[in-house]
Amino acid sequence: MASFGDLASAPDKEMTGGVMDNVAAVINLAAGSSGLFDVETLDAQIKAALGPNAKVEIRPAQPGEVESALKWAFESGASSVLIVGGDGTARSAASLAMETKIPMIPLPGGTMNVLPKLVFGHADLKRAIEELPTLKLAHMDVGRAANEPFFLTFAVGVAGSLAKFRESMRPPRDWNEVASSALGAAGAMGAAYRGRIDWSADGRKMRPAQSLVVAVGGFSRVLSPETPNDDNDHQLQAAALRLRSHWDMVRFGAHALTGNWRQAKNVQLIETQVIDLALGSRRPLVVLDGEPMRLAKVDQLRLDRGALPVMALPQAPAAA
Repeated sequence: MASFGDLASAPDKEMTGGVMDNVAAVINLAAGSSGLFDVETLDAQIKAALGPNAKVEIRPAQPGEVESALKWAFESGASSVLIVGGDGTARSAASLAMETKIPMIPLPGGTMNVLPKLVFGHADLKRAIEELPTLKLAHMDVGRAANEPFFLTFAVGVAGSLAKFRESMRPPRDWNEVASSALGAAGAMGAAYRGRIDWSADGRKMRPAQSLVVAVGGFSRVLSPETPNDDNDHQLQAAALRLRSHWDMVRFGAHALTGNWRQAKNVQLIETQVIDLALGSRRPLVVLDGEPMRLAKVDQLRLDRGALPVMALPQAPAAA
């Protein structure tokens, strides 16, 4: 599951007993799996799980209302904030949780459900609601890119255009956008051999790469976020890919298919807590937890230990 820092500091431990007694909940009505639930049913299930003594106020949010609903939730005086939405909603809520120190409860309501899988170990909404009474306060390690949080992976290089193409293929499809994204992805493959990412770990000399992928905690979490593991706890693990020709990509693909990508000669792995970057673009296209976006100048990635207060299952392996 997630890479958790130490449990709450002393003041937080004092509030643990009542942290689920006053809950503000935001439901994104446009979330990826919103067709699988309705607000009245969710309201009843959540209140039944938390019990009659818990105060629960739920605010459904249409597109364009999510940010204001999240602001309301974290300013409402609630002791914890429950979220039902996709990865974008979870990311926005996490930023507010880190700022206010109010724990969040990310229920699975999207398509990828990166944060819920890390916290609950699965993406089953009904099961997660049933588990609400068993949650305990923990602090989760978070990666940061230009102050934007990521919980699982950061990628720059070919990955950005490929992720944008993948997003364009989700229904309802705009075929003009699909065509544009496909051309962009094809162009990115060629540009990858010409382009260059300079990166450095722990203040060492800058090294070149054509693609860089960084995982919070380790790449085993990326391959199976639902499976508990505590390797590389409290680290960023980076894989830098050097591409000098199409054959390099073919060889890397062959290693990836056999599960031996770590042994590919054009891949360099390193574990660290800070990575310095020099990118050619002032607003590079990056991928955070599978979501493509453009960020203002990204010159450093860092691990922010225990930055995100979350309510998590007590058996989460690194929660101690």
